[in-house]
Amino acid sequence: MDFEAEKKSGWEKLEKLIADADQNYYARVGILGGKRYAPKNKEEKGELVAKVAAINEFGAPKKNIPPRPTVRPAIKKNKKKYLQIFENMLAGLGETTTMPEILETVAISAVADIQAEIAKIQSPALRPSTIKARARERVTAHHLIPLIDDKTTKENLPEIGGLTKPLINQAILLNSYTYDIKKIGES
Repeated sequence: MDFEAEKKSGWEKLEKLIADADQNYYARVGILGGKRYAPKNKEEKGELVAKVAAINEFGAPKKNIPPRPTVRPAIKKNKKKYLQIFENMLAGLGETTTMPEILETVAISAVADIQAEIAKIQSPALRPSTIKARARERVTAHHLIPLIDDKTTKENLPEIGGLTKPLINQAILLNSYTYDIKKIGES
């Protein structure tokens, strides 16, 4: 059997397994809900993390922000892995495994893959103005540290992303990716 025929046969088998399975559930992976960054002042609400993620994923040419895609490459690189997890777990559907458990396993894997992409991205490099802004934020934060925690000082403040690491400053974006499993018809 040639590769294309084998691939088609595998897909047909997977489609049949899915069709026979309980299809009343779906998974969502991403930045769910309305999580926001801390506001810069009391008059603001703070930027939506999902908006910042979309800007980073696709870029914002009018604001001179280059794309730094992470979600699309993570899914593309791991698509076969997700299908394999799904297919392997479908064998136990109804006996030892439920559809929500299968979807959760795939979703957990997808979240981890997206976070790994964020952690490893190094380019395009941050603009000097972004690095300077991060440095200013850190100086401001250092002045507030004694008010928050008397054990943390400028010298031992943990640096999460570094001044020059794209996409990770305070790890808010990185830690905002999550998943949920919903029943069709639920909001």
